Parts: sequence; C-alpha cells; structure tokens
Amino acid sequence: MRIQTINLLTLSIVFLLIFSCSQEEIGPSTDPQSVNLQLNFESPHEHAKKHVEFDTFSAKIISLTPLVIESEELEVIQVLDGETDNVIHVIIKKGNTVIHQGDDKGIDDPCKESVVRGYWWDGKGCWVYGDIVTLKNCMQFFFMADKETQAYMNVCGWDNVA
Repeated sequence: MRIQTINLLTLSIVFLLIFSCSQEEIGPSTDPQSVNLQLNFESPHEHAKKHVEFDTFSAKIISLTPLVIESEELEVIQVLDGETDNVIHVIIKKGNTVIHQGDDKGIDDPCKESVVRGYWWDGKGCWVYGDIVTLKNCMQFFFMADKETQAYMNVCGWDNVA
C-alpha cells in the first residue's frame, strides 16, 4: 500500500510539473504564426575595437517556406548561397539593402560593393549567421560565418518549427 501511495504521489508531481510550464518555457511554438524570433546584430556604435556590442531585434515568423516575417526593424531578401548558388532567403536589418549608384543605363557597375550581416534559416532548426556580400553588378551572396562565430551567434533549437 505504501508503494502505491509513493507512486501516486510521484505521478501527481510529474503531472503538475508538465502542465505548469508555459509555452515559452517549453520552447518555440510549432505554429509559425505565433513564433517570435530574437536575433542579434552587431551594433554600428562600437565603443572600442576590443568590445563589440549587439542589438537584439525581434520578428514574427509568418512562413518558413518561403521565409516571410513581420518586423519593424528586419526584412527578408533573396540572395544566392555562396557555396551552392541556390536562391535562399535571409534576414537583414532594414536599410541594409542593395545600394544602387544610379539608374542602370550607361553604368557598368550599378551597385555599391558592401557586406552586411544576416541570418539564413537552414531548415534543420538553426538560424545561421553570416555575411551577405553585394558585388558591383548587384549580385548578392550569403556566406556562413566561421565556426567560432556561428557557435556564438547562431540561434538553434527551432527543430519543432521546421
């Protein structure tokens, strides 16, 4: 009789713990309509060369295929994967889009070369941090950051959203 009481008490405690957790504590929702994503981008106002600050921005994920978000500070652009040349969607800060140097008539290099930071959804549960490189001909490529930077900047654990 004592063993049944202990088993019942243990089962009751486990049951209470499972149902007392909120959805935020468990992880992101499997419904993309209600998923909020927090991404860190390097701050443009670095105080010292040794110390880089980050600003955190949030986005509501509307769809993963194709990638569609709602955000006041972030946007989705299409670029080519630097390794495969496949078209992919990446998230960047608004205002970091291709800078045209004028109309395309008579200009050999219509875009300004630039590098901005962004995130790519790998489809396997991670938002991968990397560089979006814009060439003078306006072609844009995404290159994943080095492994050390990815370990620090990638946002993983989104397996149940895929």
